[in-house]
Amino acid sequence: MEIKEFDIRRDLEFYLEGSKVAFEESFPGVSITNDLERDMRSSIAGIAGNEDMAGFTALLDSTPVGAVVVCLQWFYNIPQGYIDSIYVKDEYRKAGVAKELLKAAEIWSLQKGAHSISLDVSNSNGSAIAAYERLGFVATRTQMERGIKF
Repeated sequence: MEIKEFDIRRDLEFYLEGSKVAFEESFPGVSITNDLERDMRSSIAGIAGNEDMAGFTALLDSTPVGAVVVCLQWFYNIPQGYIDSIYVKDEYRKAGVAKELLKAAEIWSLQKGAHSISLDVSNSNGSAIAAYERLGFVATRTQMERGIKF
């Protein structure tokens, strides 16, 4: 397996696939409209040329099997790496792909001056939480939300 930097020609459709899977898992029953897909595609294309964001693709025999998007977030003037998204195809999960992708994201973050990296994961995604904990992540805060209606 190789980890390569994001290449828009090679990776755009694969990253879009990952974005759709993540959206469907996060918002069950909500359809991905043409407008939403266009916005996803535009956001992914924005990785290229953005010095505060990077994408890394896991390739097996030149075929994408996983991807991570990492960016810098700033707390005052202190940079922190942030995993914007990570996706590994089902059949390659539990094979070390996420670990290698996160390693690439951490190296990039360190090179940008960050000394920590964070990510968000849904409380209902127990398998992802367990995987991130095995990789050394710890819960540091809780985000809460509620529906609003008038």
